[in-house]
Amino acid sequence: MRIRTHSVAAAVIVHAAYDMLLFCEMAFATGGFQHLDKLN
Repeated sequence: MRIRTHSVAAAVIVHAAYDMLLFCEMAFATGGFQHLDKLN
């Protein structure tokens, strides 16, 4: 992303969005992180 856009900020935004997507998926899959055994 940095090479394509010549911007570090764009790469940071894409990385943050990807991390947030994973965080939301984990929160949904585990019922708000209350059933972490479901991650296996």
